[in-house]
Parts: sequence; C-alpha cells; structure tokens
Amino acid sequence: MRLSRNMSYMLKQYRRGTENCSFEKFQRAAKASFEHHWNNHEFCGTWCQAKDWTDEEKETNKNMFRNKETHQKEYYQQFGVHSKYTEEDRLRRVFHEWTTNKTEQIHSLVTNVFLPKRSYYCRTICGRARTYLAVSIDSIGYYEYNRTLYLELGLHMTTITAVFYKQQDKRRQTDRAYANKPERRKLRAEHRLENINEEWRREVIDKQTGNTYRSGIAVTSQTTKSSSEKQSSSQGGPVVDGAGGFEDENNRPFCKACKNYGHQRRSSRLCPKNPKGNHYEGKTMRFYVLVTRLRNCRLCNQIERACTSVLICRTLSTKRESCRDGYEHWN
Repeated sequence: MRLSRNMSYMLKQYRRGTENCSFEKFQRAAKASFEHHWNNHEFCGTWCQAKDWTDEEKETNKNMFRNKETHQKEYYQQFGVHSKYTEEDRLRRVFHEWTTNKTEQIHSLVTNVFLPKRSYYCRTICGRARTYLAVSIDSIGYYEYNRTLYLELGLHMTTITAVFYKQQDKRRQTDRAYANKPERRKLRAEHRLENINEEWRREVIDKQTGNTYRSGIAVTSQTTKSSSEKQSSSQGGPVVDGAGGFEDENNRPFCKACKNYGHQRRSSRLCPKNPKGNHYEGKTMRFYVLVTRLRNCRLCNQIERACTSVLICRTLSTKRESCRDGYEHWN
C-alpha cells in the first residue's frame, strides 16, 4: 500500500506541463518511488529528508526504511513487479497533464445526485441523459447549461430561476476554493494518515491477541478443527470464519420466521416456512384473520360483524358448548 501511495504521489507531482519537468526526470522519479522505500536515496529529489541526514541521524533512523539485505527475497519480488510497470512504453502512457481527480469527482456527482446506485439505469436513454446532464453541469455550470437548454427549447427563463442557478454556481465555486486552501488540504491529509495508522495499529493488536481468519462459510458443521485452528483458539483469541462471524457453539444462526436454529432466513431449504423447501409445513390462516384482511368490502364487513357477535354472545356460546357436550355424550 505504501508503494502504491508513493507512485500516486509521483504521478501527481511530475506531470507533463509542469515547470522543468521532462521525461528523464519522470523516469528518475519512478525509480525513487520504489528505492526510497528500501533506503536507497540515490534517485530522490529535494523532497527527501534522508539525503540531508548526518551519519548519526542515519544510524538513529535506520529502522524507518526496509533493508535490502535483511529482506532480500521481498525486495527482488517487489522489484520485478515495479520494473514491469515502469517500463519506458508504459511510463509514456501515463506521462500527461491530466489526473484522475476529475474522473473521481464526476463519478461522485453522477452516482450521488443523478444516477443513484439504488436505481437501475444501465443502458437506458434516461441513464445516458442523466450522465450528459452531470457532465454538462460540471463543465459549464448550472446557469450556462440551463440557459442554453431554455434557448434550444424556445422557453423563457424567469428572473427567479436565473438567480437560483447563479446561486448554485456561486456555492460550487466557494466550496471549491475553500477545499483548495492549504490548511484544508493539510487537514485532510492528516485525517487520512490517522486512518491509515489506526488500521495498521488495529491489525497489529489483532495479531498479538490471536484474532485470526480462516476459510469457510458461517455454517454449523461437525468436522474436527485443524491444528492451526486449535492453536489459534488455545491462544485465547476467537477464530473468525470466512463470513465474518465468530465460531462459538452457542452462537448458532437463528431464523425469525420459524423460530428455529440452524438457518437465518425464510429462503433456506431447512426453514419450514419456505414453500420450496422439503420441510414445508403448509400455510394456515384463521377465518377471522381472513375476513379482517378483506375489510374494504361491505359484505365482508357484515360477515365480520356477524362473526364477532357470534363469538361474543354469551347465549350462543352456551348453546354451542351444550351441543358439543351432547354430541360427545352420544358418540
């Protein structure tokens, strides 16, 4: 991850069109993005602080970089991958004056405003039109785009509408200027660095406590544990399965539809509430519930009131019980 970040910084810093930037410097910077990580500062520029270190500082800060001799296997493995992607032909492809920031910005505008991911617009005219709308607004702004659209359609734009679109453009310009301030960019970089350090710290703590991952899915099985799983469990840390759940005998999946253990959803073949399953118990419905669901019909309302009166009436219920007792007596 650090090598990828170094390469991205290099591509942004050494772009075609910047001052005193040639393709030879671009190639040298590509080598520095890798060799700087392995404590070789021969190709580094003025941004490298290690070039100005004294012998005492180099000895003190020698653990800040990786050592080629100690990790020789990893060095040659990464060097082979880096050399593949830093060939002259491939470097000339990326040596241009554009960046991918604009692409990511338009992507966020399209997906967050015009084409949300919860809706399906793939290969549709509506999806294409919304994409064109997002690109046009990002290119020339709300006011210019809508003014051109109104002229093409032969419509008249009111003053209130024009003021609204101009306010939207002014807000976009203000937000863009505020985000490009040095203090804001520095604060965002600090937040990103804090998140990276926090993830690294959490990973180190998990390895120390024995929280490991193993392949598989979150199902209950009677298979015996392997030696590595037993060793991880004996160290005191929980073993996490492939689905992200902790392996525990008491932590079994529970289905809310049938109130049974062993599965989690009604769509499971083990669920008795699944009509497609082999354990389907059928669907029963009381007559009173059925009538209640059809309350929009006048006849059903009358049937409901009749059923309710029969169930509540004390005389009818007494006669019904006496008839039932007599039937049981004669049988």
